[in-house]
Amino acid sequence: MRGHRWLLPLDLLVGLFALSAAVLGVVPSYNPELSYTVQAGVLLGCAVYFVVAHGPTGWDSLWWIGRLLMLAGIGVAALVALQYAYLAWGESPSFVQRAGNLTTLLPDLSIPRWHPNAAATFLEIMIPLGIGLALSSRRLLRLFWTLGTLLWLYALVLTFSRGAGVGLGVTFLVAVIVLARRRPVRIGAAVLLVAGIGGVLLSAAGSDWALSRWILYRNSLFVAGDYAFTGIGLGSTFPLVYSRYGLLIQVMQLSYPHNLFLSVWMGQGLPGLAAFGGMIVTLYLMVRRVIRSAKPRRLFHAAWLGVTTALIHGLFDSRYYVESWWLLPSLFGLIGLAAAGGRIAMTHALKHDAAVPTPYFPLRPAASISIALLVGALVFNRELRAAWYTNLGALAETRAELGEGLTDTQRAALNSEAQDYYQQALALNPDWPNANRRSGWLAAKLENFAQAVAPLETAYRSEPSNPATIKGLGLAYVWNGQTENAARMFLLLDDPQAMAEELLVWGWWRGSPEQQQPLLSAYAYETALAMYPDVVSLPVWQAIADAYRSAGKNELARQWYSRILEEEPEHAAARQALAQLGET
Repeated sequence: MRGHRWLLPLDLLVGLFALSAAVLGVVPSYNPELSYTVQAGVLLGCAVYFVVAHGPTGWDSLWWIGRLLMLAGIGVAALVALQYAYLAWGESPSFVQRAGNLTTLLPDLSIPRWHPNAAATFLEIMIPLGIGLALSSRRLLRLFWTLGTLLWLYALVLTFSRGAGVGLGVTFLVAVIVLARRRPVRIGAAVLLVAGIGGVLLSAAGSDWALSRWILYRNSLFVAGDYAFTGIGLGSTFPLVYSRYGLLIQVMQLSYPHNLFLSVWMGQGLPGLAAFGGMIVTLYLMVRRVIRSAKPRRLFHAAWLGVTTALIHGLFDSRYYVESWWLLPSLFGLIGLAAAGGRIAMTHALKHDAAVPTPYFPLRPAASISIALLVGALVFNRELRAAWYTNLGALAETRAELGEGLTDTQRAALNSEAQDYYQQALALNPDWPNANRRSGWLAAKLENFAQAVAPLETAYRSEPSNPATIKGLGLAYVWNGQTENAARMFLLLDDPQAMAEELLVWGWWRGSPEQQQPLLSAYAYETALAMYPDVVSLPVWQAIADAYRSAGKNELARQWYSRILEEEPEHAAARQALAQLGET
């Protein structure tokens, strides 16, 4: 029992992580049905951890768990290799596709069409395990596990997951740094690790992939800040929330944040992120203690190195929060395997030397951090309360806009509740950017255009790089007729050309028979032209003129019709419109 108590810090953090999924994984969700599947995956993963971490009584039983995981990995790898042609992974290079087609030796078994990154996420964490089993076995078993590991590597190549490749490469160097006996070898591996990271960063700099990920992570962090304490719920809640409040568009663009830590924060809020981070730190503190104080088997090292691979890959992707029902149990099973290995190794060490120190959780630093957090909470009390009210307002606004089956009256009540929360946040801190941005944009959506500009301007002063703030303020300027100011804001966006095209859509929509807002239509068209003043577009000029004419702004309409005739003197529609306005 003493060995089991040794895992208490890690157990508590895994339990808190499960609790955050049980509560915050669903309660904040605008549609709880979107969250149940991933919630079940998180809870199943935590249950697997407890079974694996506390079930085995010795190394023999732990080896059997490792072998079962290995066999499951071999099964997945075999399916990838033998069914590759039917998996429709069309983004891989031609040489990968040719190799995969050559090894597609079975007819289509109609297996689930896994995403290649999902398969890679499962396979990568098994490779250290396979190496550990191969090194620890004899004769035929060593050959079997070696072939199994090679099959994993081949299947991983077929997935063409760059994140998995980076994860394995970094993990290999970490293993050398930690486990190599000769100091020159460890130093060489550390130099290679630093050089490799630098090389990856240099090669990624300027690439479209790196730029798109940077934009995604930056925007996701801004959105997560609005729901800092509770998150938005697990599952498929991210796509619409990200689109509506990170990009201010109506259609879904991305399905998940592509970062494991962002996925945890947005799915399970700050408590979930704190529990997950604490769990990882505690795991590695345990690894450090076991390596220093005991003689663990290779299985222990294979387990924590597999977790390391997953975490490094998690910096670039987070399929664990998409195909969670089978990926999260594999990850938490490996964490449990490392915990059980550490527990057994320390138990054996204590039998031979009662003086072996067993605590691995840094109680004094943890107490110091807790005191610092408490002091910080007292010092920044107003800011924390402002963030909390903003969080509540964002949840109400999200339910009003995205919740299903609500009446117009219910949506209006939720929007009013959201605005009240934002005002409570601003009463505590008038410059709080999240509350100002959400309050201003909500006013703009409800067509209270005059009230939208001031809070969005305040938000922009605090977060000038947030695209939602830039775009929200620009649109508020548009609807208030400040087209030059709007154009200057839109040119700060990552893709101003796409914004100009969106303004043309806004112009058409505002002027449609259903909306009948010709003045707003003219403003949208005019802003698009103000962004690119050298562009000559007679159809847009005419749309502006017609919109101003429909809005009763005849002088402005004459100016635009006259501009058309300066460019094309025989333009019949413009001449006819000017004649009807009393000018030939």
